[in-house]
Amino acid sequence: MDWFPRPAREQDLVAVEGASPPPRAVLFALLTAPDAQEWRDKVGVAGPREGSGKASARLLASGGWVFKTDASWSVTAPDGLLVRAELAAASARRLGLWHPDKVWLVLAAEGAFHLVTACPRLAVLRALPSFEARVAAWARMLVLALRAARDHGVGLDVHPSNFGEAHGALHYLDDELYAPTTLADLGRAIADRIPEEDAPPAAWRIAGEALARALEPHVRTVSEWTALTNGLVDRPLVEALSAHREAVRGAFARRTRAARLAPRGERTCVLADVHANLPALEAVLAAARALGAERWLLLGDVVGYGPHPVECIEVLAGLEGLEGVRGNHDHGAASMRPEEGMSRMARFAADWTAGRLGEAERAWLAALPRELRGEGWLAVHGAPRDPERFYAYVYELTFRENLDVLCEARIAACFYGHTHVPFVHRRNPDGTSDKLGPVPVVLGEPGECLLVNPGSVGQPRDGDPRASFAMWERERGAISFHRAAYPIDATVRDMGRAGFPPDLAYRLETGR
Repeated sequence: MDWFPRPAREQDLVAVEGASPPPRAVLFALLTAPDAQEWRDKVGVAGPREGSGKASARLLASGGWVFKTDASWSVTAPDGLLVRAELAAASARRLGLWHPDKVWLVLAAEGAFHLVTACPRLAVLRALPSFEARVAAWARMLVLALRAARDHGVGLDVHPSNFGEAHGALHYLDDELYAPTTLADLGRAIADRIPEEDAPPAAWRIAGEALARALEPHVRTVSEWTALTNGLVDRPLVEALSAHREAVRGAFARRTRAARLAPRGERTCVLADVHANLPALEAVLAAARALGAERWLLLGDVVGYGPHPVECIEVLAGLEGLEGVRGNHDHGAASMRPEEGMSRMARFAADWTAGRLGEAERAWLAALPRELRGEGWLAVHGAPRDPERFYAYVYELTFRENLDVLCEARIAACFYGHTHVPFVHRRNPDGTSDKLGPVPVVLGEPGECLLVNPGSVGQPRDGDPRASFAMWERERGAISFHRAAYPIDATVRDMGRAGFPPDLAYRLETGR
């Protein structure tokens, strides 16, 4: 039995997926070439060496290409692998992380079917000739991982052996995607490079500045620089390398101080409960951009109730500067386990949505965290007092308890959704609580805590059918509420074509 599975004939290549895949005959010739090399020595490796740390990985080099599979991917029927190959190729086109010539194969060998990838052989970052060149490449690697997390909600294995260069472009080599990479993950990845390099603290001081400069356009707030630094210092290193790490930390500390002193002029659009209503989402994005929106804070429930789940996910996944949390409808769709106790209309929408989402869309929803935290603020879908973060509601009987949670945790404001009603609740310095409604407020007033709901984009329930959202001017801490008209009839028409219950369409028309 071959260590790397080889097809016996060209027809054993059951499927080939990719942007511009080579002919089957070419791939078959590469896989069966007499001089093809099984890279057994590059499997189960640790540390900085090129290869894979997984003992089940299988690597084959042939004719300038590298083929990769995993022994655990072998199955007796090809159906699941065919779907997986097709989805992987679609993700590659959407994400743009891998080499454009990379392909996914399903091949038959010795009574089993195997999922195999093939990519032109690239120079891995670890093999670059100088410390300075490697640092420059690491900086690009970190930025690529950060953008993948923020723009697409996917995580990369941030190790130089998982990235390669070709004609000046950087490409991801690992076949797997993970939970979104955090700034702390990037800090730990930088710390992991220190023991691998024979470079003195002075060289690491220069390297730290280079890495910080590359990250500056993407890491701007005090909390972001602090998260990056925490990852750097949390990784255990031997005492002899403490000066090397401190040299890097110094570069990050200077940016943290600068961020603390700099004005925070970013305008953030706060939006919630899109509920698969594409015309409403497009109207809100246009209105927010007209108001100067530079970033986006999504409070969950991208899907459910509406006829455009895939389209809304695609639009949001492509937004530059998006941060978001998972809602209860998102969680049910991602896990394929709808919430118990749903209403008849919600259950219909959940079942209908489940039949429309593919693996890529479910993975994007699943990657949304249950909460987000920043300097003095928290974002959840449901209520801060709910450990699950997306089931409980903030309303007349619960808002005081939720304000208690914020004040005890010294959180100035919590952004939330779930009720589909724009509203502000405030705890005053004297301990009293106010129900303010959708009125302008300022975050961070001494002794105050706020609960802020921007209302619903795709299914308002406050009697105003226009899409609702809020704008957060971070420099002043100011929150304002806004509405955007959209062609409701277009959404209602699509709902009718899809067989949605008339009551759901009536809700959109009345805002109830």
